[in-house]
This record gives sequence, structure tokens and C-alpha cells, in this order.
Amino acid sequence: MRGTERVVARVNYTASGEGPSSITEISKKVGLSKSSAYRALSSLKNAKWVIQDSDTKKYSLGSTLLELGLSVTSRLDLRSASLPFLNKLGGSIA
Repeated sequence: MRGTERVVARVNYTASGEGPSSITEISKKVGLSKSSAYRALSSLKNAKWVIQDSDTKKYSLGSTLLELGLSVTSRLDLRSASLPFLNKLGGSIA
């Protein structure tokens, strides 16, 4: 697994809905040593892609990912994107 794929795997695992995760849980799930997972999570933490609870030391998604998602949705034309599906469901909608 290449570096970028590892980062994506960590973010996807953290976003999986299983709640905050420890370094041990994350490293086992993505198949890396704790030290490799820690280094990657440290970089993600610096970029605010993940946050770490100071009490439990568990990681969860950070606010930067929300900002990125919102920037994408602000550029989407949902009406145009959904129109073909709406037409299939209920006939012609203009």
C-alpha cells in the first residue's frame, strides 16, 4: 500500500462511523504498525483532518474535512445532477 493509499485508509476508517478510535484499533484495521499509523495520524492531526481527544487519546475526524465537503457541495448544481433521476421516477420535470 502506497503512502497516499495509507492516508486514505486511515481517514476512511476514522470516518467509518465506529466512533473515535485508538492508535491500536486504527493500526490493526489498516494493517500497519503502530509507529507508521502514529506518524500518519500526526500529519493528519497537524492538517486538522483528524483530532485527538486529550483524555481518551482516541482519534476522530476533524473540521477540515467538513470544510472540504462543504466547499464541494457549494459548487454542485443539485438540480441538474438530480434531474435525470427525477425524470425516470416521475416523468418529465422541467
